[in-house]
Amino acid sequence: MSRKINIQVDDVSCTAELHDDAAVMSALLWDALPVTGELRHLRWGGEAGYVLSADVKKTDPPDERRVSMYGRGQVLLRSEHGEIAIGYGQGQARDGISRGAQACHVASVITNVDAFLDRVGRTLRTGKAPIEITRSEGA
Repeated sequence: MSRKINIQVDDVSCTAELHDDAAVMSALLWDALPVTGELRHLRWGGEAGYVLSADVKKTDPPDERRVSMYGRGQVLLRSEHGEIAIGYGQGQARDGISRGAQACHVASVITNVDAFLDRVGRTLRTGKAPIEITRSEGA
């Protein structure tokens, strides 16, 4: 049975399912929960929001479910930056340090998809929003 997490931005929430084939990275996120902070829109990377957490920082992440492009409903972990990103459309792992940046696709949004991703997308216009990521009840 897969582990699930709840993500809440303002008054909009969803459930996301962790990917078991990203065992190290999903455990890193799971063990860091709860995560609270400010969801911000990516600066250079397209249609995604992110929150920073020192608890998910890992300087040498494994090669699990690595992607360069972000897709709608993906929860991604860029542990070298302590970043948890949520794609609401097409995005890309970018930074000012290197070309070919990647993130781990650690989970996928499975409930309240449209309303939740719409709220993430609104950070482009409205700026930061409070976010809380917790373990799902009964997980």
